[in-house]
Amino acid sequence: MQITLRLSTYLAIYIGYIYFMSLHAPLGITWMDFHAERMLIAVEFLKQNGLSQFGFTMWSLCSDCILEPGLQEGVYYSSLHAINVSPYSLIYATGGREALIFFGPLLDKLIIFFCGVLISEIVIKSIQKDTRLHIFLIGAACFSMFALSPWVYKIFLGGWWEIYFVLFFLFGIFCLLLDARVWAAR
Repeated sequence: MQITLRLSTYLAIYIGYIYFMSLHAPLGITWMDFHAERMLIAVEFLKQNGLSQFGFTMWSLCSDCILEPGLQEGVYYSSLHAINVSPYSLIYATGGREALIFFGPLLDKLIIFFCGVLISEIVIKSIQKDTRLHIFLIGAACFSMFALSPWVYKIFLGGWWEIYFVLFFLFGIFCLLLDARVWAAR
């Protein structure tokens, strides 16, 4: 019962924040045009070349791009970039350009929501026995501090790859905390 109440509260805070920002933020709450274009170019490049070009994506259009030791202007190299673009490539493959422009920012917002939930639950599990504050208050405060931060708003506008690292890192910590509780119970 407590976890569903906390999740409902997190969701209400997050939806309220997104609604407020959609009304009052001068830049909106979806990808900026330049970032949407970069994502479209990157997923189109992966669609044409497949994942055999692991790590290579295009940030800008170039004609006759040949990936040789002297990389032409417009090629951006990162060893993890193709992995980060993979979910967006799946969206693009199933629905095309319009689906990517619509569902891509929603995917970013969903990942941010899960990061906020994980942070809140990690803090709750870490200090639950050492505080007199109610865990509901602690969880709501932790979620709000993360989800309402300026960094999160920047991810709304331009998508940063670091949010994937944060998600998997927090998930790992959460699993370690759960495993520690299981071992302590034995």
